Amino acid sequence: KERGTTSLEYLRKESKESVHAQLERFTGVGKKTVAIINLFDVGHPDMAVDTHVFRYAEQLGWVPSAAEREAHNKRAETSKDRWPVVTRDTCYAHLDAIFPDRLKYS
Repeated sequence: KERGTTSLEYLRKESKESVHAQLERFTGVGKKTVAIINLFDVGHPDMAVDTHVFRYAEQLGWVPSAAEREAHNKRAETSKDRWPVVTRDTCYAHLDAIFPDRLKYS
């Protein structure tokens, strides 16, 4: 929605999810960029997952390995129970859900 001015100020009244939806519609603006805007400008707790955070999450076992995902999916009874391929975006969704908001500003 166009507002006639160049400002992100209106986002302060929006939910975290709404900020993601509004900004990710622009080419080149992804979850990490919006998470940073949420954290440091809008004031919403969010989890910015860059290449390094993604790699550490894999190394620390915070997201399932390919072998764990494959084993789980073999046992899954329905497609709804299957785990998706682990990407930066699925890692973002997982870490944002499990990390307490108070730790997202560290």
